[in-house]
Amino acid sequence: MLVLAFGSGAAKLIGLAAIPVLTRLYSPEDFGVLSIFTAVVTMAAPLMTLRYAVAVPLPKSEKLAFDIFLLACFLLFLLSVPLGVFLWFFSSSLFEILNISELSKYWWLAFLGILFASSYELLTFWSTRKKKFSLIAQSQMLQMAAGTAVKVVFGFLYPTPMSLMSGHVFQLAGGSPLLAKSFFSDLKESYSSFSKKRMKFLFLYYKEYPFFRLPAQFLFVFSSQSPLLFFSMLYGSFETGQFGLAMLAVGLPITLLGKTAGQAYYGEIARVGRENPKKIYEITKSVAVKSTLFGVVPSLLLYFFSGKAFTVFFGEEWSTAGEYCSLLAIFLVPQFVSTSLVNIFSVFNLQKLNLALNLLRALMVALVFSSAYFFSFDPIRLILLFSFLLVFYYSFFMTVIFFVAKKRLSDPLE
Repeated sequence: MLVLAFGSGAAKLIGLAAIPVLTRLYSPEDFGVLSIFTAVVTMAAPLMTLRYAVAVPLPKSEKLAFDIFLLACFLLFLLSVPLGVFLWFFSSSLFEILNISELSKYWWLAFLGILFASSYELLTFWSTRKKKFSLIAQSQMLQMAAGTAVKVVFGFLYPTPMSLMSGHVFQLAGGSPLLAKSFFSDLKESYSSFSKKRMKFLFLYYKEYPFFRLPAQFLFVFSSQSPLLFFSMLYGSFETGQFGLAMLAVGLPITLLGKTAGQAYYGEIARVGRENPKKIYEITKSVAVKSTLFGVVPSLLLYFFSGKAFTVFFGEEWSTAGEYCSLLAIFLVPQFVSTSLVNIFSVFNLQKLNLALNLLRALMVALVFSSAYFFSFDPIRLILLFSFLLVFYYSFFMTVIFFVAKKRLSDPLE
C-alpha cells in the first residue's frame, strides 16, 4: 500500500502542481469539454475486456493467469472494431445530447483514449499479480508527467479543448510501455504454456464476469461519471468545468490512496484465497480502519478551506468550483473506505451482489439528477442532495462488505 501510495501520490502531485497553471491557460468552458471527454473514455474503457482482466490475479497457476491475460487481449482487439465504427457514425448524435457538440470531430481521440486506458488496466492487473507494485507506481508517475507536459506545452501554444484532450490521451498511454516491457520479460517464461483449450475453459469458468461484473463495473463508472454528463445537459460547459474541477479535487484522495490501497488489498486477499476467510476478515478490518483515518483529514480540509483555496490557487474565475468542492467533501470518507475494499466481491466471486449494489447507486444518482431537471434545482441544491445521497450509499456499501466478510467466517465454502 505504501509503495503504490507513494507512486500514485507523486503522480498526483505532478498533476496537482500543474492545475494552477492549466486553469490560467484554459477557460472553465475548456475544462467542461475535457470533463465530458474524460467521462466518456472512463465509462467505455472497462467494457473492452468484458472484465476478464480483473480475473488475472486470481488463479494459483501461472499458466491459467497467462491464458486469462491473452483472452482479455483478444477481446480488447476484437471489440475495438465495433467501437471505432460506432464512434465514427454516431459520435455527432451522442455529443449533441450531452450539449457538447464540438466533441464530435474528436471522436478518434476518444477511441484512442479508450484503447489506451483498457490496455493500461490489463497490464496493471498482470503487474498486480506479479506484485510489481513499485513498477506500477513508476508507471503512474510516468503517465502523469507525460499528460501534464502535453497539456502545459500545448496550452501555451494552442489553448483549446483539443490540447487538454490530447494531454489526457498521452496520460492514459504514458505508463503502458513500462508495464509492457515487464510483461514481455514474463512472456518468455509463459508463452510456451499457452493453451487454446484452457482459454476456452476459462472463458466459461469466469462467465460471471461479463454477465455480472461487466454491467456492475459499467454502472459503477456510470454513476461516478454521469454527474458530469448530467451537469453538462442541465447547466452547460461553464458550470460543468467548475463542477469537474471540484470533482477532481475531491477525487484526489481517492486516486491518491483509496485506489492504491484497493490494489494492494486485492493483491493480498487474492493471494490468501477465499479458503482462508478469517485472514481476509482481519485484513479487511485493518484496511477499513486505516482508510478511515487517511480519509478524515483531506475531507475536513476540503470542507472548510476549499472555498478560499480555489480562488487563491486556481484564479478568481474558479471560485464557484471551491463552493462545489466544499459540499462534495461530505461523502469523501465513506467513499474512500468503500473504494479500498470493493475487490472483496471478486475474491468471493459475488458478482451478482456487486451488480445489485452498483445498480442501486446508478438508480439513486439518476433519481437525484432527474429531480434536479423536473424541479429546476440550482447547482448548489443539486450538489448538496447528491452528496448526502452518496453518504447514505457508501455507508450501506461498507455494511454489506462486512456482512459478507463475517458470513464467510461461518460458511467459508459458500
